[in-house]
Amino acid sequence: MGLFALGPWYSKIVEPPKARADELHDRIDVLTRGFLGPTVACARCHDHKYDPISTRDYYSLAGLLYNTTAHEYPLADASAVKAWHEADGRIKAVDEEIQKLLDAERKTLAERLAREASRYLAAAFEGRPSATGLDAEVIERWSRYLNQPRDHQSRAQGVGHLENSSGHPLGHGVVEVSAFIGVHQRPS
Repeated sequence: MGLFALGPWYSKIVEPPKARADELHDRIDVLTRGFLGPTVACARCHDHKYDPISTRDYYSLAGLLYNTTAHEYPLADASAVKAWHEADGRIKAVDEEIQKLLDAERKTLAERLAREASRYLAAAFEGRPSATGLDAEVIERWSRYLNQPRDHQSRAQGVGHLENSSGHPLGHGVVEVSAFIGVHQRPS
């Protein structure tokens, strides 16, 4: 079992049933290549006329391997493992605090820049790259955005076909301000 336990684990990549099937497939492939010689990967789906391993044989091996489990056992003594877990817990706590701080700062910055969006737009439109109290990089981003060619139809589609009461599209040129100015949310 040790040889198989060293192989890839898919549990964090895809949904659990598919992950388990892919792990079994890899183990069967290692077993047959290592001890029988041929690969039996295609037997997972279908039989070939001259293949020595049929789909039935493949799933018999899968059933055998399905009933095996891998366990991790530390090679260090118990005190070293305990110290590692304690240090790991402290690291995770500090990481959470850092993430909370970053999230709060990200929100504060996004709110401040959203409040000042009209000042940034005016400075960019008037070509004042060093307007008093404003970030020159954000003004430059707005300038580049305002100088882009416009495709009103695709921009209107991008905000979900918003229309005013007379049927004219709204939202062309609308961007998510926080994404435009570089304030990004952490992936969930």
